[in-house]
Amino acid sequence: MIRPVILSGGAGTRLWPLSTSGKPKQFHRLMGEESLLQATAERCRGTGFLRPLVATGEEQRFLVLDQLRRIGIAPEAILLEPASRNTAPAIAAAAYWALARDEDEPMLVMPSDHLVGDLRAFRQAVEVAVDAANSGKLLTFGVKPTAPKTGYGYIEAGKRSGGVRQVRRFVEKPSAEVAAQLAADESYYWNSGIFLFRPSAYWRELEKHAPAVAEHTAAAMQTSTAEGLFVRPEIGAFSKSPNISIDYAVMEHSDEILVVPTLFDWSDIGTWDAVHEMFLADERGNVINGDVVAMDVTNSLIRNEADVTVGAIGLDRIVCVVTRDAAFIAPLNRAQEVKQLVDELQSRSDKHRHKDARLSGPWGSCQIIDQGAGYQTRHIILNPGAKLSPQKLQHRSKHWIVVNGSAEVTLGNEAIVVGESQSTFIPAGTAYGLANRWEVPLHLIEVQCGLHLGDDDIIPTEGN
Repeated sequence: MIRPVILSGGAGTRLWPLSTSGKPKQFHRLMGEESLLQATAERCRGTGFLRPLVATGEEQRFLVLDQLRRIGIAPEAILLEPASRNTAPAIAAAAYWALARDEDEPMLVMPSDHLVGDLRAFRQAVEVAVDAANSGKLLTFGVKPTAPKTGYGYIEAGKRSGGVRQVRRFVEKPSAEVAAQLAADESYYWNSGIFLFRPSAYWRELEKHAPAVAEHTAAAMQTSTAEGLFVRPEIGAFSKSPNISIDYAVMEHSDEILVVPTLFDWSDIGTWDAVHEMFLADERGNVINGDVVAMDVTNSLIRNEADVTVGAIGLDRIVCVVTRDAAFIAPLNRAQEVKQLVDELQSRSDKHRHKDARLSGPWGSCQIIDQGAGYQTRHIILNPGAKLSPQKLQHRSKHWIVVNGSAEVTLGNEAIVVGESQSTFIPAGTAYGLANRWEVPLHLIEVQCGLHLGDDDIIPTEGN
């Protein structure tokens, strides 16, 4: 059996404004009907795989739970990294978690935000790697280059033994000239960032080549706390770990590394120009999503996620991404510079920062639709069996309109059922509660009216 370990940290700022710190790219549906996280989890569903272990941040914990629940996958646990320390400590925490449970099954470590095109070829590559992983080797998966990419690391492969090859060396992101040479050489592969090894094997090599990571991660896990599925390493110890990737910490130094040549299409889709390449373009070379009118536009990516119409005339090789509260426009060959733009936005005052308007929790989610002086409109989704804590508002009233499902609304001591297309009014100062007692999600529109709309206007009350 193989334990999938899904790495779901990071902000994915190179895909701003779609990807934000509140909802990074792995939670978006860039291609198809599933998010990248969901597609990653689906890759390891079924025979031969244990339930996944997910490593993420505190802010994304309910997004992870909700998205996996929607596809019927229950994680074994969710490791909540208390500080951003790159992949080596995150994987170390996963390995320690497994070893503490006397589990030494191979871990299949996968970033949550990569695209893999052929599920059968992916699983065949994993099967090829299992025997070597069980013998104590550390396996990485190499992708045959289709172009001289400068944004990827490369692996030079040596002698072949069965379906795996020895690793001669790792090459960091090369110049354009070097990338062209490597892509044309049959000995080189892209470094996919996907790994397979037993927890004990990784820990052995970690103690040998990056002992500080092993020491501080172990200390953090020894004093970790658990709350249901959530496991929280102790922040003080975890923060002392070096901020280092698994490649720099272990893979580039160990003598126990093998590479599995793969046949599946792969991309880390880390930039908007990479997204443009992954889609099937139209006859003019364009990849267009959403409400877009394009005239005399060629070789471009235009993605509209907002409830507006985007019009473009006479453009070539541009990227234009529009969301509810931000827009990004640039030449396609400069799309990677969006990170510098995000850094500039984050250096400004709060009103210039791009924040996701959706709040998620174990109960469901809440999306701000519109707001202004004296009012705010929100779309609330309440999961089956979920409820909101009883409370009352001092300076504002609420209207709830049920769009889908049924709501059990408590007003004072009276409980009523509000059905689809029905509404109810909650005056200021009235204690109220909301519950979904049914087996389908409850969707409702909430309109708040009042002079004060801040959270400090909410007063918790007792009740069921």
